[in-house]
Amino acid sequence: MVISIREQIKEQLNELIKEKSKIYYCIELTFDAIIFNEHFKDKTDFWRLLTTNLFGPEQYKKSNQQWYNELKPEGFYFINESYNLVQYRIYLETKKKIDFKEMETRVKDIVPILELEYHENDEYQFNKMFSNDIFKIQKSEIQYIGKVDVPEIEDEELPF
Repeated sequence: MVISIREQIKEQLNELIKEKSKIYYCIELTFDAIIFNEHFKDKTDFWRLLTTNLFGPEQYKKSNQQWYNELKPEGFYFINESYNLVQYRIYLETKKKIDFKEMETRVKDIVPILELEYHENDEYQFNKMFSNDIFKIQKSEIQYIGKVDVPEIEDEELPF
């Protein structure tokens, strides 16, 4: 029996929500595609800089790596790209609240951003992240964060 990506994501979300001590976030980062592609050859390079860079904005006195490691996040993200936008859709679960002004500053320090949208503990927004783009999501590779198990996904999920 083949389980769809959407069902696998839903199962993982339900397992993560069971741990009530954690906060989960649905985050969307939207960039101008031309500017984003001028900065990065590979779309995942942005995430690497945001989470492992040994530098960070001067006003926060922590490197991006220190900031990210303190969150101890678990979750996943995927990237959608159109001709004029690049969008990171991120599900993060942490025990520590995220300061989104700080996150936005860290993102802008790497590459200009058009929009940062986030929702805390909102299952509706989680479902909305995936509602319209299931085929794009399937084509983009879901990147797992932290201790989330990487499920075995078969290529023959679609019946057509």
